Amino acid sequence: MRPAGSFHAHDFEWEELAVTCRAQLAAAGNASAKNEDESDVASGAATVEEEVHTGDELGVLAQGYWDVFHAKNNGKVYKPRNYLSKEFPDLLTARNVLEVGCGYGSAIFPLLAECPSMHAHVFDFSPHAISILKANPLYDAARCCAYVCDLVADADLGVPDASMDVVLMVFVLSAIPPTSFANVMQKVHRALKPGGVVCFRDYGLYDLAMMRSTKKVHATTRHVDHVDGKRGDGGDKHVYYRGDGTLATFFSIQDLSSLFEGGGFGVVENEYCTVRLRNRRTQTNMDRVWLQHSAFSTREMYDVDMDCYEDDGRDVDRKRTLSEHEAVVEHQLKRLKINHHHAMNSSNPPSMELHLANTHGDAPNTQHDVNYAHVNHLLREMHYLREMRRQQAVAPRLY
Repeated sequence: MRPAGSFHAHDFEWEELAVTCRAQLAAAGNASAKNEDESDVASGAATVEEEVHTGDELGVLAQGYWDVFHAKNNGKVYKPRNYLSKEFPDLLTARNVLEVGCGYGSAIFPLLAECPSMHAHVFDFSPHAISILKANPLYDAARCCAYVCDLVADADLGVPDASMDVVLMVFVLSAIPPTSFANVMQKVHRALKPGGVVCFRDYGLYDLAMMRSTKKVHATTRHVDHVDGKRGDGGDKHVYYRGDGTLATFFSIQDLSSLFEGGGFGVVENEYCTVRLRNRRTQTNMDRVWLQHSAFSTREMYDVDMDCYEDDGRDVDRKRTLSEHEAVVEHQLKRLKINHHHAMNSSNPPSMELHLANTHGDAPNTQHDVNYAHVNHLLREMHYLREMRRQQAVAPRLY
């Protein structure tokens, strides 16, 4: 039995759930084609109704439905997301954070309370959501700038280029038309500093919400995406309408990795979070699936230079201490289940080919897709940090 209040993310194997869900969806599709309503009821599989819209039409519909949603619920639906700093430790030392699709603050308010040095820019395309957020007693305009912005239609995200340490995207990409994904990735990339981090969490393929959905959307594409001139996917089979009319896309690991890499990012972590909840009243299990994804800009994470720790007069608010830097790198290695202790005993920069090892002795698999190049970079970075530790007899300097 799981202890009360404990954090968990791997209650079951995603591959096992996928087998069951594919069979259910196939049964639902066959039943719909044959109009066998009685078979649907007997099997418990939902018949899937399909609608066809252009990407532009989906965007207009989504914005209207989300604004109605926030106006109706008045900030009373989502609980505070207190888990984010545990899932994404980069948030703990980030000075400038941009939250995309902030709703009414269920993510940013807990983070601001936990991280006193953080300054946040947050936006949503729902005016009602921003009004509710600003009316919250926790809202402090000195540390948080909230504004209305359309992630899809607006030219930028309301912040200067290369100004953010972290961009937070929590259950937001799934709510926009898939034909706009590539354009959104470009805007996010522009907002990040070199080496900035995208902290991403959203719906995973075969989540309970997907299996309960009954209206599938086929989004036809009538424009060309902006990344490489290739036409976008015009018929995403995992896009659905919720009962309130809002849009929901359910992502696979492979699709999400391709999306970020196509937008100029290097993938650090990409895994399914599988959580099994128990409905005590009905005595049934509810299998939830989310995708957790940390992606770094392909520009260098850090300027690895022995002189970079000298005080050169740069803005202190944008610097980390050596100990903070080392803690972040070490935590990233631990999260990726990399045993780096042997590598740190070497006098030369470590090689991942020699020292990469999963703490459980398992090779990386499709559920936890490790980016080898980034791991190698982290190992080298840790080596330099430890070397500087040995060379410095004084307190860590800022850079």
